Amino acid sequence: MAYIREFQDAVQSSRLPQAAKALLIHMAVWADYSTGSVGPAYTRSLSGIADATGLNRATVERYLRRLDDAGWITRHRPTLAESRRGVRTWYELTTGKPELGAPGT
Repeated sequence: MAYIREFQDAVQSSRLPQAAKALLIHMAVWADYSTGSVGPAYTRSLSGIADATGLNRATVERYLRRLDDAGWITRHRPTLAESRRGVRTWYELTTGKPELGAPGT
């Protein structure tokens, strides 16, 4: 649980836009508390993430890309062949020294 608490504290004390914070906090709810991994079994579809956060799908897509680029998350995407076999994208939440500004800046 310490890892997720540390991650949530980093998110809450950051200067990220509210939409980015909401997305990250919701992802923390789905993550393994000790590793910060949101494995394939717990990863929701983009539409599912949008429904859970109250954000629209385009906003979710945009912020996932920006948060990945800024170091807040690491996305593990399946290859096309894996995707055809049903393998899903999964995420790792990171607290390393992520940029504390708005994603993409």
